[in-house]
Amino acid sequence: MVSMRLVSLLLLIAFPLIEIAMLIIVGRRIGVLATVALVMLTAVAGLLLLRRQGVGMLTRAAAAARQGEPPAAAALDGLVGVMAAVLLITPGPIADVLGVLLLIPPVRSFVARNMARRLAEEGVFSVRVYQGRRRGGGPAAERTPAPDANGDGPVIEGEFRRLDETTARPTRSNGGQ
Repeated sequence: MVSMRLVSLLLLIAFPLIEIAMLIIVGRRIGVLATVALVMLTAVAGLLLLRRQGVGMLTRAAAAARQGEPPAAAALDGLVGVMAAVLLITPGPIADVLGVLLLIPPVRSFVARNMARRLAEEGVFSVRVYQGRRRGGGPAAERTPAPDANGDGPVIEGEFRRLDETTARPTRSNGGQ
């Protein structure tokens, strides 16, 4: 049985060599200048997409969090978009085809779902789903966690800061002042 590290190493070595061979074949078919122009065009498209995906991922994750949904789905979708952009920036026709495939919504959601499943299986992260019931009131009210199948699960704690509220300067609480 071949280890995953060996397969990864072989792919890391083989992929650039295959891309160079494909660039040579494409260069012979359509010409060197057209090939260079195509590589430059896809790189610029990838850079623009990378910029858009980075901002879009943050916006979608924040919107999901505001609606009380876990932002992991939006973050993974954005990550797949970033992967598409990086593949478009990488010179080579195979990387370009893979990058364009990742831009197709059904392919993109399939890849994001599989990434989420694999990451959850490996224990990289877990998601806690919250129901829509609120305690108290107002937009910052706590939500009640949805019960797990076995009654408990991991709790993810963190700190947050509301950006839509004005912030006051922190005061020092030491008695010497």
